[in-house]
Amino acid sequence: MVAPSYLPADYRRKDSRMYTIQTDKGPKRGVKVMYRFGREDQYLGLMATTFTGAPAASPGQEVTVDDTTYTIVSYGGKVDHIWWERDGVLFWVSNTLSYLLDREEMLKVATGMVPVP
Repeated sequence: MVAPSYLPADYRRKDSRMYTIQTDKGPKRGVKVMYRFGREDQYLGLMATTFTGAPAASPGQEVTVDDTTYTIVSYGGKVDHIWWERDGVLFWVSNTLSYLLDREEMLKVATGMVPVP
């Protein structure tokens, strides 16, 4: 698993959960960690799953940083989520419901992920 070494101002860890995704190739594990923005009902999410074919791995703009390719997925000109794959695990960070974070902030969160033993 990974954890953020950077969070935008006023984001705090709120909750996490583990789950199982049923796929054609059998069950795959997943985890979601949510970070709440202040007291608002806005959340930044960090997800990881061994289901590397998950719909989150959708087409977008690719950016390579330190030998990792990150795919930025946008809708209506706003960054929805950024995903990458490492060691057979698909990771992604998702923006808030109102897309509060811009491209640079989202990339800073994604590229700042560090391994957690």
